[in-house]
Amino acid sequence: MVYNDDFNVMQFCNGERWVATTSIVESSTTTPPDIMAPVWTTAAGTISTIYINTSITGGLIVTATDDSGTVTYSKASGDAWISVDSSGQISGTAPGSAGTYSITVRAADPTGNYTDRTFNIVVQTDPCAGTPSAGQICADGSIYFASYNYGAGAEKIYVTNTNQSTSSQWKTSTGTNDIATDSTTDGKLNHAQVSPIASFPAFNVCDALNRHSKTDWYLPSQNELALLYNNRVAINASSIQAFSTTGSYWASTETTTTQARYYYFQMNIQNQQTKTNSYNIRCIRRD
Repeated sequence: MVYNDDFNVMQFCNGERWVATTSIVESSTTTPPDIMAPVWTTAAGTISTIYINTSITGGLIVTATDDSGTVTYSKASGDAWISVDSSGQISGTAPGSAGTYSITVRAADPTGNYTDRTFNIVVQTDPCAGTPSAGQICADGSIYFASYNYGAGAEKIYVTNTNQSTSSQWKTSTGTNDIATDSTTDGKLNHAQVSPIASFPAFNVCDALNRHSKTDWYLPSQNELALLYNNRVAINASSIQAFSTTGSYWASTETTTTQARYYYFQMNIQNQQTKTNSYNIRCIRRD
């Protein structure tokens, strides 16, 4: 007895010819089992670099392909703060320690075949930690420009990377002493004294600002505006919008019941003007 490969049957010789032991099968209709795992298209290794205490952004996705056309992803192992959803999107918020962290992702097809691959997320220290230079872009996107001692030790001061307004009044009216304790150095102190905030558009712009994941912005004092002016070249190099060279910027420093300080960057001039005038606004914060 022999097996006939051409017809997929067993045959025996009856003395005259070879005879099939079963019916001849011309072709098989049985689908062979799927034993092939998905194939990764995203290379192993580092797939993102972020800063401490910041989230993975930008739709970070890992991918694999499979003959079935369907691949589902899950976390096989890795650092606790890194996750992956069923579509392969990586997410998570980095810890406060720099280092290289990893996640092993499992790519599986509908029949249960799978393959694992490990990907790394590099977490870096905020470039504004330590003693940064003026114009340094920080992890949150704000710009460091100076350190100043307000009385309890040096504090770092940051500015937004764009102007917040090109035409805002200091106040909607004049005739009252709006800041009981005026400061030429501490804009945060001035800012905290104006009320109601809606009557002070320049202050309100900063008070309502949520930018670079921060909400503690304030209108700079006249001296803080001078620091901005002195570091304007470095700040402009790191900004998406440079300081205006044709308009003035309001300071939070009040001079009289009708006037407040402003800074004209084009001519490096500080002066005072009626509170109801409209000027540029650039907000700052510190820590």
